[in-house]
Amino acid sequence: HSGVVWDDVDFQHVSLKNVEMYNFMGRDNEIGLARLLLCRAPNLRYLSFNQARLEEGDDHQLVPPTWPMAETFSPRDSQFVLSKLLENVSSSARVVFI
Repeated sequence: HSGVVWDDVDFQHVSLKNVEMYNFMGRDNEIGLARLLLCRAPNLRYLSFNQARLEEGDDHQLVPPTWPMAETFSPRDSQFVLSKLLENVSSSARVVFI
């Protein structure tokens, strides 16, 4: 079985405010997770997607890259992902492609 499944269909992430997704390529499972968060996190304000991989820091924690990556979303890719992401989804979260 693939995807995210919760037994409680009414489960809400009320404390979730900001989400940054790294190594995002616009795959169906990534879009599915983002859609789930948009639907189940009523207080979500910001959802960003970045194609860069996280790097391991000195303390072995994953951190965002320190320099801009050459790969960025093209406007066409962004529009395609947005159309799949927001279809029949009502959310006031700001969606950003970095």
